[in-house]
Amino acid sequence: MEEKDQRILLCATELFKKYGLKSITMDDIAKEAGISKKTLYTFFSNKTDIVNHIVATFLNKHVADVEAIKNKAENAIDEYYSISKVVLNTFREIQPALIYDLAKFYPASMKQIEQFQTQLVAQKIQENLERGIKEGFYRSCMNVELISKIYAQSINSIIGGNLFQDSAYSFEQIYREFFIYHVSGVCNEKGKEYINQIFTSESK
Repeated sequence: MEEKDQRILLCATELFKKYGLKSITMDDIAKEAGISKKTLYTFFSNKTDIVNHIVATFLNKHVADVEAIKNKAENAIDEYYSISKVVLNTFREIQPALIYDLAKFYPASMKQIEQFQTQLVAQKIQENLERGIKEGFYRSCMNVELISKIYAQSINSIIGGNLFQDSAYSFEQIYREFFIYHVSGVCNEKGKEYINQIFTSESK
């Protein structure tokens, strides 16, 4: 992708974060990017094309971030905790209305996110569970494939479902409780002791 393409997508992303997807026009994006509307159409055919590219870029970056954390993390708990912080920081900036607009007006892009959650997230969680079992932090007597699928579907409900959109709780509150719920279920006593040390260190 060329530098100008990236700049346009960056400008569009910031507009969508501030004002939502529905209200922003191609004129708004062109103005924000400092180019003419005619020039904008040489890069992207319409707003749907821009949204699709933003979603694809977002997912590709997320995959790269997860792989980097996975390769750097000392153990499975550090890996999962660090990835969870990235997810939390990412969605802290996203308003529920943006997710609602995406699901309502850009179903193809929303489906892309849901497929990502169902397939890739489930795969990464399964790999993390297998690693944690080998390292002695997670319970050995669990169905890692089933738990991975349950996890992925739960994330879909939090991000794409009504839980996040209509809830009185923020995404941060919901995701933190989900994080605790998950690690409490998969960790053995050694793992629980380790995660408590992380929480204690973070609170200082």
